[in-house]
Amino acid sequence: MSIVLERVTKIYGTEQVVRDLSLTIEPGELFVLLGASGSGKSTLLRMIAGLAATDRGSIYLNERDVTHLPPQKRGVGFVFQNYSLFQHLTAAQNIAFGLDVKRMPRREKKQRVQELLELIELPEHGNRRPAQLSGGQQQRVALARALAPKPDVLLLDEPFGALDVNIRTQLRRKLRQIQQQLGITAILVTHDQEEAFELADRIGVIEQGELLEVGTPVQLYRHPKEAFTANFIGQANWLSAQRNGRCVYVDHLQLPAPENTDHLSGHDVDLLIRPESVVVLPAGYDVQNPLGQGIVEQIEFAGTHERVTVRLENGTRIQAMVSLVDIHEYNIQHQSRVVVGVRDYHLLPCRA
Repeated sequence: MSIVLERVTKIYGTEQVVRDLSLTIEPGELFVLLGASGSGKSTLLRMIAGLAATDRGSIYLNERDVTHLPPQKRGVGFVFQNYSLFQHLTAAQNIAFGLDVKRMPRREKKQRVQELLELIELPEHGNRRPAQLSGGQQQRVALARALAPKPDVLLLDEPFGALDVNIRTQLRRKLRQIQQQLGITAILVTHDQEEAFELADRIGVIEQGELLEVGTPVQLYRHPKEAFTANFIGQANWLSAQRNGRCVYVDHLQLPAPENTDHLSGHDVDLLIRPESVVVLPAGYDVQNPLGQGIVEQIEFAGTHERVTVRLENGTRIQAMVSLVDIHEYNIQHQSRVVVGVRDYHLLPCRA
């Protein structure tokens, strides 16, 4: 089931919450809409579901124009952040709710509910009410309820936002497994970049109602087209530079120009360097693509790495992610004098 949005717009009062947005999602794809609170991502999801009217534009599900159809005629399943389970019904009755609406025969309905309880790994919990289930179990039931009528499209609005970190991680993996097993086309809305990276076939970055950029997690992280994307997805070091000929010039330093950047030749550019691409070694060592020497200003523990901030001699601050092995092997400490180099970097047109 493909999803096609053509210049979709939503207006509340005088504010355009979603602006002239076009997008194509392929059958079987898990597409993640990533954006901050108030960016318009949940509103867009509700428009696809038919829970919010479209002021302009068109929505097609499997080449069928559903723009003005009610939710029940769109073939869409919806999972909310707050579960929205009926507290007076058991888990099995919640799952069966949509099947009751469709007047499915009792035997077939019972079999379908049991299949879904097995799918979400809660086969013995069918008779429990929501209050007797954990948050993670309730969200699994909400997912099963959305899947019960066999929708063509699954929409998920911040489905793990109310759960703790460990449960969130487990449910993300389970969701991805179920989505791939069923081959269902899905859109998930989140503000969590880690969630987006783990789940998405592709990510769409949305800000102030505009779809800024679409790509795979690797594309958006390594080669973003927009500075907003680069800053929103992961940490970033920015250096002002100029692209000329086959080189990039940062002050008096010269670096090889990345491939496919000829269109930026002769222009001021912004040099994007991810912290894990920065090399920090004691002064006197040779490094690839040196940026200069400096002093370690700060070291912060970050699990298997340390987050090291270096102030270069020209005053520029660079953040690096340095492995614990290298920290100890090279005795990198606060106020150590070091040399900084880069393994990889990306160019963007100079920000105004």
